[in-house]
Amino acid sequence: MTARTLLGILPCTALLLFAGPAVAAGGDSFTVFPDLLDDMVAGRSAGPLWQRLIGSEWLHLVVLFAALVFPAKRLLFDPLLGVLDERERRSAGARREAGEASAQADSMQARYESAVAEARQQAEGLRREALDEARREQTRLSAAAREASERRIGELRDTRGRAVSAARAELEQQCAGLARDMAARVLGRPLS
Repeated sequence: MTARTLLGILPCTALLLFAGPAVAAGGDSFTVFPDLLDDMVAGRSAGPLWQRLIGSEWLHLVVLFAALVFPAKRLLFDPLLGVLDERERRSAGARREAGEASAQADSMQARYESAVAEARQQAEGLRREALDEARREQTRLSAAAREASERRIGELRDTRGRAVSAARAELEQQCAGLARDMAARVLGRPLS
């Protein structure tokens, strides 16, 4: 409820409050302004209408209400409504600031999450690069080791081949020498 609506409701409420004693004084029946209505219903006419109005409680209540409503408005209702309006303004400002702070926090969280995702993506890229580099290095080292071992095996084969050839040649010489010695022993004479 706004302050302006409250200001419109207050005079009506005040009027009903002032009329309340007149209703209570009426007794069994419900009459808002008993002195005027009773005179009119009963057909009593104690003079012209303006004299009856001046002497009635109704006019006294209206005059009293008018005399009190304006000072009460100025001294009581205007400051109260001003406080309520200021409270509403501050509340709206606080809600607006809270909304801005919440939006700013959401924005910061989104930036943080995007930075974390980007850092993870970069780390994953670096990990893949390091893994690929390690695989290339492993392949290169394996190829170099294989080449070195094949070269060594080739060298050993060559060395073995030469050793076998040298051993064959030596064995052939020894065989030839042994065969001559045996033939010489079998024949009992030296072979020339």
